[in-house]
Amino acid sequence: ISGAPVANVSTTGPFIIPLMKQVGYSPEVAAGIIGAAGTGGTILPPIMGAAAFIMAELTGIPYGKIIVAAALPALLYYLGVFLCVDLEAGRTGMRGLPPSELPSLREGLRHSLLFAVPLGVLVFLITVAKVSPLRAGLWGIAAIIATNLLLGPDRLRWPQVIRAFEGAARGTIIVTVAIAVSGIVVGAINQTGLGLKLTELLVLLAEDSTFLLLVGAALAGLVVGFPLPVTASYILLAAIAAPAIAQAGFSLMQAHLFIIYFAAFAPITPPVALASFAAAGIAEANPMTSSYVGWRYSLPAYIVPFMFMFGPELLLEGSWGQILLTVISSALGVFALSCCVVGWWGRPLAWWRRGLALAAALSLMWCGWQTDLVGAAILIAALGKVRFPLGRVSKVCQS
Repeated sequence: ISGAPVANVSTTGPFIIPLMKQVGYSPEVAAGIIGAAGTGGTILPPIMGAAAFIMAELTGIPYGKIIVAAALPALLYYLGVFLCVDLEAGRTGMRGLPPSELPSLREGLRHSLLFAVPLGVLVFLITVAKVSPLRAGLWGIAAIIATNLLLGPDRLRWPQVIRAFEGAARGTIIVTVAIAVSGIVVGAINQTGLGLKLTELLVLLAEDSTFLLLVGAALAGLVVGFPLPVTASYILLAAIAAPAIAQAGFSLMQAHLFIIYFAAFAPITPPVALASFAAAGIAEANPMTSSYVGWRYSLPAYIVPFMFMFGPELLLEGSWGQILLTVISSALGVFALSCCVVGWWGRPLAWWRRGLALAAALSLMWCGWQTDLVGAAILIAALGKVRFPLGRVSKVCQS
């Protein structure tokens, strides 16, 4: 909910990672999973961090419309993370916690009201009541205070509320300074005309190829996002890369969501991977191995932006039939990619099956019913009981 990858990892990791290690996940895998899951908070509605609010200001697109458009790509990403977690559990033969150690469902639901009520208020005000994000945030804070003072066995007291405000103010200072500094840089770029020159340079380097243009913008997002917070890197990219993407014929929604994705996932991309490094510290794992695992599990995040650029149905643009077909094929593609990454589907997958699964994933994720049919056929061949017709080749592959 904070929208900051390292903050998400640091708050959830201390109580999730020990449980994961307890049921059998290795420290590196546990750290990689938490890094991937925590980083995804930046692209997941209804919060999406501060970048989405700034996007609404820069583009003039209502915040409610942004979070609706961003929902399907974010859910596809988390589907990929979930499948990797589940397939990893199957690959290592995990069985989960014994029933005696599981928490009570009733107690869990009762405690979850502390989080569900304020979040529900925020979503209702933004999407239904259509109030401004600032006013919705104010009422959301009021809902948090009210529920924590009135509900739950461990009710807050006013001194704790004051300390929470103090902590929030301290956290805001860091973001404010980063935004102020990046605002100075963006102002200098706009005043000197450097932004226009950089936009022209990106278009020139792409040589009329929109795919190369997007690849260049993606690499720029990762490089800029390595040392900077997501919000600051997005502001810089909005001044440099977004205009070039918009000039190539894409909508403002597509252009800005594209650069948000790559700014958001820079903290989990090796060799920097700050989110994975933070998780590795909690898990007492090797940082580089953890960052590699987290990067593998978050691979859909690097493909999904290209999917909604060439297939805007993922942003809920188009007929419902087209949207449904795109969602089904994309979900199958994410499933195939997860099987390739983990190397498991009820049994260990040989290298050639993993290669076929990767080819199926790319075919299914590319927009078009022809590529969907090809991808489905390859996926069946990759995960089904395939036998090669040639005797010697069959024996070699089976061995």
